[in-house]
Amino acid sequence: MTFEKWEQCVYPNLMLRYLRGDVPESERAKGGFGGGWSGGTIYGGASPHAAREECAELGRRVSLLWSIIENQQGEELKDMWGRKAADLNDLYETAWFLDCAAVGAYTLAAGSMAFTCAAVTEEEKWYWGWGCGPDDPLWDAAKEALRVLHACLIREVFIYPDIPMPDTD
Repeated sequence: MTFEKWEQCVYPNLMLRYLRGDVPESERAKGGFGGGWSGGTIYGGASPHAAREECAELGRRVSLLWSIIENQQGEELKDMWGRKAADLNDLYETAWFLDCAAVGAYTLAAGSMAFTCAAVTEEEKWYWGWGCGPDDPLWDAAKEALRVLHACLIREVFIYPDIPMPDTD
């Protein structure tokens, strides 16, 4: 990824995968996170381009954005395992954290969804949990805006490493 592409990228998962760098085949066997926002698989473990402190700082900034969107001032975002920003150790955990923060799109679009999704079934709601999301234009716009904001936060925290794009898929 060139510097120009890094500066223009609006896919947080792709950016985190790039920062993770190459992952040996033996490490890939442990599994990874594909993310709901495109860009390939992110594997756990240390990266020479992303310190634990940087992951925690990104998590702190994402948590602050989430608290504003969700009107939860003073609260701190926790991912599905109860991890807070300060608990993030690597890019794999950070990718999960960003994905959990993306639920803010539901809050931003709640009024619109009450109208466009009034007759939604439980099965459709179940599919939403797998990244499909509701069929609502405001939700789509909110999700896109959050994705762009998360990409901007990544650029604020991490320095462009000027490395080849990893071949980890």
